[in-house]
Amino acid sequence: MKTKFIIYLTILQISLGFVGCSNDDEPNEIEAPASNNEAILYKFDNQTFTHKLNLQLSVSDKAEDSLNLLDRLTLVYFNSTLEESEIWYFASGEGSDNKYRINWSLGQNEADVNTYDFEIVTLKIGSDEPYETSVSYRQIKVISVEFSAIRKLTPQDLNIRDYHEVVKYFGLKDN
Repeated sequence: MKTKFIIYLTILQISLGFVGCSNDDEPNEIEAPASNNEAILYKFDNQTFTHKLNLQLSVSDKAEDSLNLLDRLTLVYFNSTLEESEIWYFASGEGSDNKYRINWSLGQNEADVNTYDFEIVTLKIGSDEPYETSVSYRQIKVISVEFSAIRKLTPQDLNIRDYHEVVKYFGLKDN
């Protein structure tokens, strides 16, 4: 089961071109996410780290107890402190200053079935070596989407790399 999950996650990340960045030993808790029947928006403010960041996504406040984030599309966006607050990068490749690349992973927390561990890792461009320079993000946003909500969409219908377009399409409140 664990092997299937790892293979599934790897294939999903490669096929969609996702990547992320991080560096905290202690997971960061998040305020209640904005959500609707199709999508959930998680926000993490003021994240500074070197190489690895561990965050947690919670579904315990959701009415649907069986919600499994691993069975949904995960979209990750970040706003670097080097950029204006309205500029959002899709976490799939190089960081905003092109000095590092970003990878991310999502797994179910072993101690709490309603919590998911979200890890962001920064790596040197062109290698698997850790990027050892501190990285700062004004915000990191994770959007979890039901596959059924996007199954029939084309890139012309919805550009998932555009944070503002995704939030508007799913009617998510971004306060």
